[in-house]
Amino acid sequence: MSQKWSVKSLVAYLKLKLDNDFLIQNINVVGELSNFKYHNNRHMYFTLKDEVSRVSCVMFATNARQVNFNPKDGMLVSLKANVSIFESSGSLQLYVTEMNEEGAGDLSARFELLKKQLNAEGLFAEQHKQGFKKFPSRIAVVSGKDSAALNDILTTLERRWPIATVNVYPSLVQGPEAHLDLISNLIKIDNQDYDAIILARGGGSIEDLWAFNEESLARVIYNLKTPIISGVGHEIDFTISDFVADLRAPTPTAAAELITPNITDVKASFKQYENSLKERMNYQLNNASQLVYTYSNMASFKHPELLTATYQKALRLNADKLQAYQSRFIENINKYKLLEKSIIASANDIINIEVNKTALLKQELYNNINLFENKLKANFSNQLQLLDSYSPINTLKRGYSIVEHNDQIIKSVKDININDEIKVALGDGHIIASVIGKEENDGKL
Repeated sequence: MSQKWSVKSLVAYLKLKLDNDFLIQNINVVGELSNFKYHNNRHMYFTLKDEVSRVSCVMFATNARQVNFNPKDGMLVSLKANVSIFESSGSLQLYVTEMNEEGAGDLSARFELLKKQLNAEGLFAEQHKQGFKKFPSRIAVVSGKDSAALNDILTTLERRWPIATVNVYPSLVQGPEAHLDLISNLIKIDNQDYDAIILARGGGSIEDLWAFNEESLARVIYNLKTPIISGVGHEIDFTISDFVADLRAPTPTAAAELITPNITDVKASFKQYENSLKERMNYQLNNASQLVYTYSNMASFKHPELLTATYQKALRLNADKLQAYQSRFIENINKYKLLEKSIIASANDIINIEVNKTALLKQELYNNINLFENKLKANFSNQLQLLDSYSPINTLKRGYSIVEHNDQIIKSVKDININDEIKVALGDGHIIASVIGKEENDGKL
């Protein structure tokens, strides 16, 4: 029958084996720091990991004081350590004696590169950040199902602002598919008229939080219409989602606190408003009561006819003035009527005079026109007679004739030759003849 071991004995045996195995004592190991933290007494506790495996490490204060740089998650380091077992938990552990920096790890380098790229594109710019409603009525929470972060958020919302409707969208928050699940929920929420979105999970190593460092998730957060607050990790942990969100909270609880008022404070404010309103109302009521009392004791209130006496006297005076104005108005109208008649009579006289003048001028003009017309006729007759006396036709009728050759009037015997054909114009016709001779006035041929 095989030996029965107690847990303590088994762990002690394994520790003894490891502590005496020279192959795993004072060894050099290279890996990436994760979950790094200091204990109060300056011991260092962290995880050393690579792409496949991880191991817990401790470096006690005596050795830790010899480290000449500031270790942080994502650094690639070279360790000198002994392999052993921590008996209380039975876990394998490296007891580190020396630590040297090798350079930044892959995840840390990817984080810094993406952070620089998105910041250059303006995804972190303040002018793109949306504000949150002071009194949100509908809040969506995206976090791990049944997680401590989700419980903290719901507890805080119930305590601070229980009148809001809170809907939970459970999501994967760790692993290679987590960012896709987060994206799906955020897109679904953005079309449902929420006042705010809380994106949250608890702290963890850089690899645990890596889903919140994916570029595709960052771009979806940037394009959301609904204001979103990121409460991922703890106060010292930052993710790309924190930078691109409209507001970043150090913890999930803080995220719930930052986007909601405290209902106790709100009730207290309303109570103050109520008291202030009551004081104002009482003040106004007291003033009104005092005025009523004052007016009720005034003589004019007890004898209201006094209020109208002055106005009645003024009314009578105005009536008398109006009567006087009416009399003067009628008198002026009569004057204007007499003046109108006088103007009309004068105008008619002037018109008659001008009409008579116009008639005389018209007759004189008519006479002058007839006289001028007769003169023109007589002058025309004289000119016609004179023209007729010079007319060649009348000359021909008196026995004279006109001789033409080639349509030219013959004025001299020199203008014609023997045998030329001539045309002789008489008073009653023409003669066509031929020149058989010619003789000048001195008898020359």
